[in-house]
Amino acid sequence: MLQVIVAPFKGVSDTLNDYKIGVYGSYSVVEALSETSYTDFYFQTYAWSNGKVSKHADLYQYKNGQTISGVYCH
Repeated sequence: MLQVIVAPFKGVSDTLNDYKIGVYGSYSVVEALSETSYTDFYFQTYAWSNGKVSKHADLYQYKNGQTISGVYCH
């Protein structure tokens, strides 16, 4: 498990009891946090994921540099 990433989410989860908590990261990050009860939502980037898509990903970012309603999004 990626303890250096998971540990801060435990602190956030323990502190913000009334909030839903999400994480954005690679396949490994999403997988590591999905094994805990610290996060509620998972946003995965294709970057650093080596072609893997987590079954836990609520959103999957697969393309950068898009214009949406006239606004450029990185």
